[in-house]
Amino acid sequence: MTTADVLVIWTIPPSPEELTLAKEKVNPKTIWLVGCHQPEDTFERFIHTLTGLIKYVLIHENGIVSYEKLAAATAQRVSTVKFGVGWLVAKGMIETETGEDGEVTIKLGSSKNYPSLASRMQADIEFLLAETTAYRSYFRFAGKDTFFFLNSGYNTSMPFIEVAHTADWCLRVWSVDLPSLFAEAARGMYALAGVEIASQLIHEKEFSTEGPDTESLLVAFLSNLVYLMEYERMAFDQFSVQLKSDQVSARMKGTSIQSITKAIKAVTFHNLIILQSDRGYEVEIVFDV
Repeated sequence: MTTADVLVIWTIPPSPEELTLAKEKVNPKTIWLVGCHQPEDTFERFIHTLTGLIKYVLIHENGIVSYEKLAAATAQRVSTVKFGVGWLVAKGMIETETGEDGEVTIKLGSSKNYPSLASRMQADIEFLLAETTAYRSYFRFAGKDTFFFLNSGYNTSMPFIEVAHTADWCLRVWSVDLPSLFAEAARGMYALAGVEIASQLIHEKEFSTEGPDTESLLVAFLSNLVYLMEYERMAFDQFSVQLKSDQVSARMKGTSIQSITKAIKAVTFHNLIILQSDRGYEVEIVFDV
């Protein structure tokens, strides 16, 4: 990529870093956001695509390529591609040699297999792909204004992360104030569930619910969204949240759902405490799945 007035984002980036890098290299005045998302970021699909690209490199490029080119062609992170190439090496399918210029020379393998190494690398790849799936899901639902502020720079990070949990899902969310914390918790929940939207037709919904404290209001707010996701097949990316001491009111805009990777059964109170921090407010939410 080189400096240009226009940047076209055809595929949803695999992580915030790639979006930031594209912005810095192109430095555009205008961004066209197309966002053609790949159907699925699965291990099998990724390896199939990567193997096909390596075959092309062996035949047409004398086996010489860079990880960056493979990452661009697979629409994945460089780190994911490096693990993918390493997995093919561990399976005995190819051999590689990295030059001082960063380019990789690929040759057909000796069929020498390292099953335990391949297994560990597959786990790493699946973890990275899961992160990419979550980011792409968040990208679709957060809305363009979350990522692009052409007059004041770019905000490309997700205000939530998945936290390791023994059985269920746990999400850590942060934001500058409580209303936006509620909205980001909703977007994070959609990302974890792997929600795929069905159309661009906009639906509007609003509701109010009561609770004895802010944590109870958050659970009630998210539980309403779980109900709408499960029974009305609707998800939302625009929120106007108003909070009182014992009530939350929400006006929302969203669209219909095409598919959900994993259904959320319930929003729990497990260790649920909203805390103030240097980022504003933070909370960890455990979902029963």
